[in-house]
Amino acid sequence: SGGGRHQARRIFQSVFRVTQRDAALRNAMPRNLDVDLVALEDAYPEMCARILGEVDTPADPILRLQGLVADEMTALERIAARMDEVDRQRADPPTWIEMRAMAKLIHDFYSGTESIFKRIAVQFDGGVPQTAAWHKDLLNQMNDARAGVRPAVINNYLWALLDEYLDFRHFFRNAYSAELEWVKLHPHVAAMPETLTMLKDQLPRFFAAVGAARAQNGS
Repeated sequence: SGGGRHQARRIFQSVFRVTQRDAALRNAMPRNLDVDLVALEDAYPEMCARILGEVDTPADPILRLQGLVADEMTALERIAARMDEVDRQRADPPTWIEMRAMAKLIHDFYSGTESIFKRIAVQFDGGVPQTAAWHKDLLNQMNDARAGVRPAVINNYLWALLDEYLDFRHFFRNAYSAELEWVKLHPHVAAMPETLTMLKDQLPRFFAAVGAARAQNGS
C-alpha cells in the first residue's frame, strides 16, 4: 500500500542519514582509532556523564585527556572488581561458563587499556601506528619515550604484563571453537590486580612528567 511504501521510505532515509553521519565521523578520525556508536544507556557511567554535560570539560587538551583517562581507569577498576568476584565464587576447577566469563573480562581489560593508549598516541604521537600489527606496535610505542615530546608511558615490566594480555585477547577473538584451558587462563586472572595497580601508578607519573615539562617550557 501507499502508506507502507511511505513508511519504508522514511525508515530508509533515516538509516541513510545515520550511515552518512557515521561515515563522516569515521573519516574525520585518525586511522585505526575506532568509532563505536552505542546507545546512551549502554555506555559506561563516566562516559554518560560526559555526554550529558554533567562533567566539566577543560579547554586545555592535556587536562581533558587526563579526565578521559581517569574515566577509563574507573572502568578498568570495575572490570577488575568483577574479575575478583568471579574468581572468589568460581568452582575449582572453574566451569567452562566461568572460564568464558573470565576470558571476556580479560579481553575487556586489555581493550580498555588500549583505549587509553590510543588517546595518548593521538594527543602526543600524531596518531596510532598505521601498520598491520598496529595493536602490538601501539603497545611498544607506549614503552618508548619520544625525545622532546613525552616520556615513556609504561615501564618494561608493565609492558611485559600487557603484552601477555594482548596475546590472550588475540587468541580469544580468533579462536572461536578452541577450548579455554584453566592453566593458561589463570595467570592472566591472577595478574590483573598487579597490572591495574601499576597502571594506576604509572599513568599519573606520566602526566606529572608531562606537566613538569610544560611548566618548564612555559607552555
